[in-house]
Amino acid sequence: LSGLNWDERQHLHPDERFLTMVVTAERWPGSLGEYLDEARSPLNPRNVGFPYFTYGTLPTTLVKGLSLLLARSGYDEVPLVGRTASALADLGSLVFLVLFAQRLYRDRRIALLAGALFAVSVLPIQHAHFFVVDTFTTCFVTAALWTLVGARPGAWRPYAVTGLLFGLALACKLSVYPFAIVIAAFVVQTEDSDEIRPAVARLALAGMATFIAFRLAQPDAFAGPG
Repeated sequence: LSGLNWDERQHLHPDERFLTMVVTAERWPGSLGEYLDEARSPLNPRNVGFPYFTYGTLPTTLVKGLSLLLARSGYDEVPLVGRTASALADLGSLVFLVLFAQRLYRDRRIALLAGALFAVSVLPIQHAHFFVVDTFTTCFVTAALWTLVGARPGAWRPYAVTGLLFGLALACKLSVYPFAIVIAAFVVQTEDSDEIRPAVARLALAGMATFIAFRLAQPDAFAGPG
């Protein structure tokens, strides 16, 4: 978070530069209905001059909202807001990783080692210095893992929360969809009943929560009314 303008407004990262152009061109919708309508939403990159957009829109929506809130919505200011959000998301990934390892192994030494290894890894450090979608995706997935391993046989809430976090991760980067296999495998392994119905019900709950979160966080993926 120190020296965010380290590149002196040269916009050196192509992904960051593209996301900055999108966020700068976007406008905040006037209503929830306009936001959810992909054909009219000013937060849909395809409606503001960027027909080819392969990222999730949750990071751009978050950074647009923050830039307006902080009155830093200019082309040279958006990357600084985005980098701040990206660094905080990366820090969130670190925290959730430590908590996940502690909950999984019940050994503080392993949890601290996992956090230390993540903290000195090259790619997370690089991403934390740029406004990119990867840091947001990783944060939501790591939080989902922490929530998932806390589920006990017969529990329902952890699967709903895991589904919500997974949906938010998908709204950042759709290629994280194989994480659904991890959720399914965990449900099958954790459920101690011989009946298949409880496991199916919990998977359905997680799937429903994922859909709701993804629908709200990335409305441009759905056709609007009519």
